[in-house]
Amino acid sequence: MKTGFSLVAYFIKLALLMSGLMLAFQASAAPSFSCAHPSAIEKVICQSQTLSAKDRLMAHFFDLAKKNATAGPSGLITAQRQWLKNLTKMCLTDPQEKRIEGYYDQRLFELAVMVLYTHHGEAIKQIRKTNPELVNIYEAIYQFTSLPAGSTRHNKVTELIRPAFEVTDNHIFEDKIPDAESAAENTNNFGMFLWLISENNPESLIIPCEAFLRHPQNIVWLEPLAGGAIDSRTPISDCEQTQPTLPLFKQFIHLAEDATPVSTGTIRFTIYAITRAEMSATLSHSMKYLKSIQYGKNSLSDDAQQFIKQHTEGYQNSLIELEHYYQHAFNMPADTANSEARRSITILLNNITDDE
Repeated sequence: MKTGFSLVAYFIKLALLMSGLMLAFQASAAPSFSCAHPSAIEKVICQSQTLSAKDRLMAHFFDLAKKNATAGPSGLITAQRQWLKNLTKMCLTDPQEKRIEGYYDQRLFELAVMVLYTHHGEAIKQIRKTNPELVNIYEAIYQFTSLPAGSTRHNKVTELIRPAFEVTDNHIFEDKIPDAESAAENTNNFGMFLWLISENNPESLIIPCEAFLRHPQNIVWLEPLAGGAIDSRTPISDCEQTQPTLPLFKQFIHLAEDATPVSTGTIRFTIYAITRAEMSATLSHSMKYLKSIQYGKNSLSDDAQQFIKQHTEGYQNSLIELEHYYQHAFNMPADTANSEARRSITILLNNITDDE
């Protein structure tokens, strides 16, 4: 039998234990910010254990992605600020918890894709939570780009993609990749498979930029393959978030886009997909592997020359910025970096200013 003293001690221990458990629960459920003086959107998050947990998890993945960003300040912070702006706007117009939860899930998915190589286990676990139908696809991308070409890679990738392949409409490429085995054979075939998955997905499939930095020839995965509106679902990359911002270069390219009349008809979707691929190729220094361009051709079109004449300073500034990026990020000699930067800008301008 417990004495009066021992009973007091017992209840004190029990109270301390319960207090510790409550603190642990509050810490795990708390968001990444203080709820002491919350804004409108923060109040919604603070009142929801689910949203608080997702916010804390997003802060963790953002930190991982920020550490992984290469060669100077990346576009990740700008993208995250824009995400937060959109979140605030969403809360003002439609503060439904389920909608906000879905918005968090999409960003968690994007951040997990960014760290697929550096924090593979965590990334795959998160993708399985938010996008379970894509987890095998991302594991296949990881294996295809991590293992050397050969039977081991082929067998692993084949088994990973087989379930998705068997339920995906493949009438476009049925003569080239009739089965999962052929889809896993090489870079081009695997790219066709990824295009099919992207085309059948509600959103374009995001390919981590690291896949192109490791193996530049993989950049063909971003090329449009059909022609027309269907190319609007062509896979995209996260290079503009994970690579340096290059503000002068991007400002010059956007200026060229704004100065060129928008193409009419569904071909505009294909042109837009090509431009996106070329931007990712520029940032990952993989332009020469794109099949849709003549990399060896380094002459500006008449339209591109005319645009440069009107924006000479912008052209020179973007060239210098891109050249320095190539020097430092890819260890290129100055003359090689200049030549590569000039060629990349030429290819982009020729495509953008072609209004036919």
